[in-house]
Amino acid sequence: MKWQEYIHQHAASLHPLFEISEANFILKSIAEHIQQVSYSEAKDISVSKAYLMKAGALISQVKEGKPLQYVLEEAWFYKYPFKVNASVLIPRPETEELVEWVISYIDKERDPQYAPEMLDIGTGSGCIPITLKKERPAVQVSAIDISQQALATARENAVVHNVKIELIALDFLDERSWADLKKYDIIISNPPYIPINELETLAVNVRNYEPHLALFVPEKKPLLFYEKIAAFGKTHLKKNGVIFLELHKDFAQETKHLFEQKGYREVIIRKDISGNERMLRVQL
Repeated sequence: MKWQEYIHQHAASLHPLFEISEANFILKSIAEHIQQVSYSEAKDISVSKAYLMKAGALISQVKEGKPLQYVLEEAWFYKYPFKVNASVLIPRPETEELVEWVISYIDKERDPQYAPEMLDIGTGSGCIPITLKKERPAVQVSAIDISQQALATARENAVVHNVKIELIALDFLDERSWADLKKYDIIISNPPYIPINELETLAVNVRNYEPHLALFVPEKKPLLFYEKIAAFGKTHLKKNGVIFLELHKDFAQETKHLFEQKGYREVIIRKDISGNERMLRVQL
């Protein structure tokens, strides 16, 4: 049996959970993962007995609700593959848009020799700093996270992509830890911003599998991390330094007002491709 036949036979088994087009995408992704080639190459390859068993095991995990990226232990971000697991968030397209904004800022505002020092707060898989380092090698990148497991994943990704970034274990909410950090030209973050009372509104595969530490903030403190970042920037941004943030669309205007109150200038909100207010840039 070839892969295209296998997919034709098994797509219906995923149909109760997924539309047929998504079921086909999942099965093609599994074929690519197992064969380590594109589907256009894999489709005419005969599936060995060992690979049939492996595919069956992966499909079973998908049927249980586990995100495909965690099943395959890989997610694409920007144009690069990243190792992911239950200790890190699955990268989102909105975060790619944030990275594109940073790259545009570097290219537009500075000369080609500009080598800004940058800090990523809550790095997770390391997809943000690693992508920025690959796209603009002159950037000097540091990244922090409270999770040792997340940092271990980020280190693996840095090795795979052959980039050198500084990874630091640090509890950002503890202001005493800030003394261990220097001043930066650019700070970027996709921090936790979902109030815990919204837990039940999320898709089952998100709330059951993605790390709550990276997702949620207390119900009564939805701007907790933004308040801390605003305070941190006052002491750890260089002159004319900038902050780029991903936002909760429902709290975008509140976050903008927060930074304006803290004395930041050029507080700009940007909408994502879906028209939601999801990104913020501010300057000290």
